Amino acid sequence: MPNSTIEADVQLTHVGVAAAVDGTPLRLIYDLTPHGGSQGRVRGRLVATPRLNLSDYKVSACVDWIDLKFRTIDASQNQHVSKKLQAFSPRTPFVTDWSRREGADAGTHKQFIVRLQEPGVDVLGIADAIDKRWGLDGHVKIAGLEVSLDIFPKDGSDEKRWLMTTMLARSYVPLTDFMGPGLDQMRCFTTGPRGETVPNIMIRGGSGSGLDGLAGDPANHHPPMADGTTCFGAKGGPVMVSIQNKISDRRMGRTATSLPPEQRRTRVEVRLLGAGLEALGLHVLGDLDPAHRVTNFAHLRPDIFSFRLPTFDPADPRDGKRREIFSKTGVYGLERHELPERDARRCGAGTTIAFSALNDRLQQALTRLDDRSRRGITRAA
Repeated sequence: MPNSTIEADVQLTHVGVAAAVDGTPLRLIYDLTPHGGSQGRVRGRLVATPRLNLSDYKVSACVDWIDLKFRTIDASQNQHVSKKLQAFSPRTPFVTDWSRREGADAGTHKQFIVRLQEPGVDVLGIADAIDKRWGLDGHVKIAGLEVSLDIFPKDGSDEKRWLMTTMLARSYVPLTDFMGPGLDQMRCFTTGPRGETVPNIMIRGGSGSGLDGLAGDPANHHPPMADGTTCFGAKGGPVMVSIQNKISDRRMGRTATSLPPEQRRTRVEVRLLGAGLEALGLHVLGDLDPAHRVTNFAHLRPDIFSFRLPTFDPADPRDGKRREIFSKTGVYGLERHELPERDARRCGAGTTIAFSALNDRLQQALTRLDDRSRRGITRAA
């Protein structure tokens, strides 16, 4: 009789399989149970559900940063603009010119890009602040935005955080709209022996046959590290999603500030640029106003923050291979294996089902973010 579970090793950089509190190898167990739904494509199949209690975690959402691009009537310097906008962010705003030149290299000019970390709910007041001081030539445009979901283990343990990071990397479903060849694909960034960042491709393929042709061999699938950062989508592309083991903050080059145990968490963040912003109707600063926003943050959940569970058919001769692939590269790996055989508009199609328990928790966190924004801007008005 086929095994009723699938085991996914919790892998750590430079260590291998992590050790649980009791000293045994740390593995995320998936229980295989018959699907009870009515959908014909998965009727009678076995659903792989992670043995992880979501009530052991708390979830929150935030706008991690926003890039604003504008032109002033009177010239100024990056440092003066940064000081003026300090009130809108708990951290010092990072300012460049439109060529991304910093400090003295930018000199005195009229074209600014400002990055605000964790902007406050009064962010809409930035346009007035700029206009009163230097005069605003046109709109304040949104040049980039990063929204994050933070999942904290309530006991602050490394073990529960690593298990969550392992699970999310295997359940995430990226949109095919912004997933192309090369650097768009699933990859994991780890830290090298000298503190350098090392990129690792999760599904290996030859340049001649391509990724799809070799994705059916489990040997070409490599599990992401639970203490690394797993990414989907190119860094400079319209949408990039990363799943990371966040234990430090305020990174500058190879140095960062270590977080206390209670602040360490698994972070899922989406970075939106260009067409990614346009798809949400985000063009200028005023588009963030809840009174006429085209898309609330909660609307990101179904498309951008989509997590699913795989199903398996023990009667399928490829079932063992599919289970091994999933244990390494998750739903994404299965999609790379199966996509050539079917016409799918997004990676989440096929024999997967929604991970409703997790998706609902994430949806609630994004809704709370919308509520905070709405209340704060109403009070400031």
